[in-house]
Amino acid sequence: VFEQKAQGSPCMALSALSPARVVGVLLIMAPAAEAFLAPALAPRVASGRLHTSLADCTHKRGSGKLRMGRSLRMGLTGGIGESLLDWERERDDEKDDGMFYDSPRLVYHQDHESLGRLTSLYAQVLPAEGLLVDLMASWTSHLPEKSRFSKVVGVGMNLAELQSNPQLDEWRVHDLNADPALPLPEAHADAVIIAAGLQYLTHPEHVLADLRRVLRSEASVLVVSWTDNFFAGKAIRGWKERDSESRVGLVLRLLADAGFENATFHREISADPVWTGADKLYAVTASRGLGPVVAPPAMPASRGTPPQQAQEDPMKDLMQMSDVPTSGG
Repeated sequence: VFEQKAQGSPCMALSALSPARVVGVLLIMAPAAEAFLAPALAPRVASGRLHTSLADCTHKRGSGKLRMGRSLRMGLTGGIGESLLDWERERDDEKDDGMFYDSPRLVYHQDHESLGRLTSLYAQVLPAEGLLVDLMASWTSHLPEKSRFSKVVGVGMNLAELQSNPQLDEWRVHDLNADPALPLPEAHADAVIIAAGLQYLTHPEHVLADLRRVLRSEASVLVVSWTDNFFAGKAIRGWKERDSESRVGLVLRLLADAGFENATFHREISADPVWTGADKLYAVTASRGLGPVVAPPAMPASRGTPPQQAQEDPMKDLMQMSDVPTSGG
């Protein structure tokens, strides 16, 4: 389509489309992009003409086109650590996460109707028994009341919240942005849930790659869920600047890059409720898969402000923010 519409010029074709539409389509189609596009693009890639044309877009239209060009190359090459660009990992609030999460927030971050749909999904897809890890856990895990897990382990940022969660048997306080390696042994868990948390990870592919190490078997399940609500200051730009559908594509791509298989978007629970005002719920499930567990790449230096260098009162933002996250939809 690019070739026919732009007389052989990828630059002209990309210029004709909005950045959001190009990035959204590429993210959703990325798993199949290589199979469909590589044969047709191989001569241009081999000669360097494809990359040169995309570089011309950058020269003519500014840095925004560079982001699209790099996204296209990522869609063709894949690999852990390539799902997000550097600018997409940035946050409005780069101060130490420990300060932001220092005070407990014993509140719900989505309404009870959507939480009920999440609990129903857990009842359908989680194993009937075994060890469950609630990653990025808080004071409630929304698990079915009749769950028979041998143990539920929570990993979160605030000790008071974890201690207040009646569904946790054990907990670990751990900052995944400072260290994406989970404080759990290999082949430890039968299932993992991440509710309303993935958008806060600056290197989600590192965390997801290590999750595969922690999961016990190829059939072990991961459930990632979210709504359009989030703390705007701590969510990464790559999440905030995508629309709802594009976020689904991003999650699917992150899971595929980390080696997860059978990733499924549960659109049936994402439908808007009958009554007005309820939160729209999004959820993706995946299995660990048979592929080898690939060690994530080395973490770059942290961009956050070290606690000892913070000049402002860390409680200032907490007092100004509501306990109800900002809507990003």
